[in-house]
Amino acid sequence: GGVYHISVKSFQLDLQFRSDEFEPDDSKNAAKEISIDGQKYRHNIDITNDIDWLKFPIIPRMKYTITPTSITKDRVLYLDLFLNNTSLEKKYKGKYVYESDKTGTFYLSISGTGKIGQYEISVKEDLLPNQPPEIKNPIVSQTLELKVDDTPFQRDLDEVFSDPDGDQLTYSIPEP
Repeated sequence: GGVYHISVKSFQLDLQFRSDEFEPDDSKNAAKEISIDGQKYRHNIDITNDIDWLKFPIIPRMKYTITPTSITKDRVLYLDLFLNNTSLEKKYKGKYVYESDKTGTFYLSISGTGKIGQYEISVKEDLLPNQPPEIKNPIVSQTLELKVDDTPFQRDLDEVFSDPDGDQLTYSIPEP
């Protein structure tokens, strides 16, 4: 045994990441659907300008939390977010929360800066809390005369109350 010295004059190393299970997903039309239960999906950014597209269905009165996480050090992830064909955000960084009042398809494209590598993304759906009815036009008096000269008193309570969630309101009056 002794000490050996090695000199390298030229060296070439070709690295390629394997495509992930979602490829091809480089366009909105090729977007793959993911679940909205918080499951983490691992993706590869396999070339410098790679853009991955994903989609998921949305419904009203739900909150969707989108969480991207770079696994590759020194990589910044960007999200472009779309509801159907309408752009919501461009080059968004970090966790994104969307409160839905529509039915449709949510699309996101993921790109990044820095090294080729991997990232995880998850989407979690949660029910928005039900809001109480709102008073549109307050009733001046809290005592109502139900008959005036033997004519029943009528008041359309939908002119008085509304529901911010769009729920149908029902009313009841206890018997005296």
